[in-house]
Amino acid sequence: SAYVTKIIIIAFIILFIYRTLLRCVIYKKAHKKAWAPFIPIYRNIVMLKICGMSPWWLLLLFVPIIGWLLLFVVNVASKFMLAESFGKGTGFAFGLWLLAPIFETILVFSKKIKYVGFEN
Repeated sequence: SAYVTKIIIIAFIILFIYRTLLRCVIYKKAHKKAWAPFIPIYRNIVMLKICGMSPWWLLLLFVPIIGWLLLFVVNVASKFMLAESFGKGTGFAFGLWLLAPIFETILVFSKKIKYVGFEN
């Protein structure tokens, strides 16, 4: 039991490090600072800006229960906006939402995928 728990914790740590490094490249592709994923709140602010969303949505963290549920909705919406900001469609957005590590890897390593952003 302790061995299995140890393996699961190690797997989560490796996945966290991998996704942080993927975010570095995603931020760089979006012309943002590559070190941003290493700063806890700042990484979310930058990601929301890349997705064309207001960073003020993060204030929902301070509202118990209802705010957290709304923040989940904002998180899902940000995956769809992220796909759109890189010129991808709804299918890719669902992939970013449900299989984030795999589709973020595709986003990072595909030379054809470029950041297009949003028009203000």
